[in-house]
Amino acid sequence: MKNSNYLAAGAVLEGKLVVKDNVTINGNIIGSVEAEQEVLFEKEAKLEGPVRAQVIMVKGEIQGEVFSNHKVEILPGGRLEGNITTPKGGFIVRAGGILNSHVAVYDSGTHQDIPPKK
Repeated sequence: MKNSNYLAAGAVLEGKLVVKDNVTINGNIIGSVEAEQEVLFEKEAKLEGPVRAQVIMVKGEIQGEVFSNHKVEILPGGRLEGNITTPKGGFIVRAGGILNSHVAVYDSGTHQDIPPKK
């Protein structure tokens, strides 16, 4: 990821994380994450709350709602528990990923308010 922000393993953030570009998370967040581009949850990452971004990739754990207007991908070892909203063709669960969720898939251009709220 270009122009990436980073939350290190062992770091704990309580509140709202908002970034203008990409972010890699390896720590714990109790709150919400909003990124204008890509969010990568590394294998040590834990989120308790919603996440909103263009692309969301999960190697760690998310417990909360997930909103994407491009792609949500659960990678091996990733775990996602919560509702997911993403466009048609934009949802992938790789072998070894865990999903306990309701998934809403929409046609591109038909869903409003997916980009990060300002």
